[in-house]
Amino acid sequence: MPKRSSPEEPVILNHPVNQDDFIRSPYSDRFELRWKKPADNGEYIDEYQIKSCPVQRTEGEWTSTEISCKDVSFRSTELTSIDVKELMPDTFYKVELRAHNSIGYSTPGQIIVRTARGPALIIALAQGKGKLIGTITQKRG
Repeated sequence: MPKRSSPEEPVILNHPVNQDDFIRSPYSDRFELRWKKPADNGEYIDEYQIKSCPVQRTEGEWTSTEISCKDVSFRSTELTSIDVKELMPDTFYKVELRAHNSIGYSTPGQIIVRTARGPALIIALAQGKGKLIGTITQKRG
């Protein structure tokens, strides 16, 4: 009988186009991450964790500052895609996906994504009775 262990690494289905070593998002503020459900290695997958970090290429290497990374965990057994949201326009991100079962987390599948150029971020301040009360426009760039 095979030994039970943490899940296998998720296989990310998004692929770079042309000669790029990154994926281009058609959106300026989000990216649809798609993956193949990995082998659970004897224990059901009960959660996925997504980490997104802005990165820059320095001397051919992608580097990030962990300070601005975002972690999102969600419980699901069947979900194989999700929108990674609240991204900045025209920015590179390293996106990591890990699967979890009762034994632990998988090694992360990872990709580099570049968001499209886009307008300033508009944040809704409050909403009451279906009416927008105010907004803040944050200039990006």
